[in-house]
Amino acid sequence: MPYIVDKLAWEQKTGLPKLRNGQIWIAGLNQDGAHRITTELGATLLSCYIDPAVLAQVAIANGRKPREFFEAETLPDRPSMKSGDFGEILCWTLVQEWRDRPVIEGYRWRSRSTKNDTVRGPDLIGYVMNETVPSPDDVLTICQVKTRSASVSPTVVRESYDDVVNDYVTRLATSLYFYQIWLRDKGNNAGADKYARFSSPHVAPYRRRLLAFVVHDTAIWQDVFLTELPDHHDQGAEVEVAVVVVCVDELAAWIEDVRQAAVMSVPE
Repeated sequence: MPYIVDKLAWEQKTGLPKLRNGQIWIAGLNQDGAHRITTELGATLLSCYIDPAVLAQVAIANGRKPREFFEAETLPDRPSMKSGDFGEILCWTLVQEWRDRPVIEGYRWRSRSTKNDTVRGPDLIGYVMNETVPSPDDVLTICQVKTRSASVSPTVVRESYDDVVNDYVTRLATSLYFYQIWLRDKGNNAGADKYARFSSPHVAPYRRRLLAFVVHDTAIWQDVFLTELPDHHDQGAEVEVAVVVVCVDELAAWIEDVRQAAVMSVPE
């Protein structure tokens, strides 16, 4: 997995009268930095969609070459799906490298019935567990990601923020349950047990972290979009809330470069 945190230029926004009991970060990735991780991120994109060993088996069983099968049958080609998946997978990589390095078990993009099928539920749910037994210092991390490579939406940050809060307030228990079912179905009982630990906060307390991510083309990003955020979040002192905006130069072109790198990482 590529280590991209040090490729980004980080700036914490502290002068805005918004989200004053949370954090707002802007992270910039220029073309040179993006180019240096394209090949590695392409391999990550491939593995998020399908286990390469499984890809080879399925392709052979269908009389196809693995690279051809991946590009034609696995890699989404609907424009909104292409950019949305890319933003989620970029953040999947970034979150697991950031700060206390939360673990995100599994690859939700593998659970589609067709290559352009929508995967519902929170974009990313991860955890930090420092002990073999439950601890109040354990952290459950919930992320929602919005990606804008061409269209301008002044409310994009607020949409990501509202979505992650809504997931936390109304859908967390169900999402944790389905994460467990999915992991057990894949034979990852240990990972499922980790998520089960967070199902009973009154029995085993833990901390919460809500991350609203936006992956945005640098040229069309405006800091004024941040003013759509509330002055404060009302999730309580035990909940940490952060907004992270990742601005990438020539984002649409980079998405295509990474997708092509994913295709080329599959043996002929």
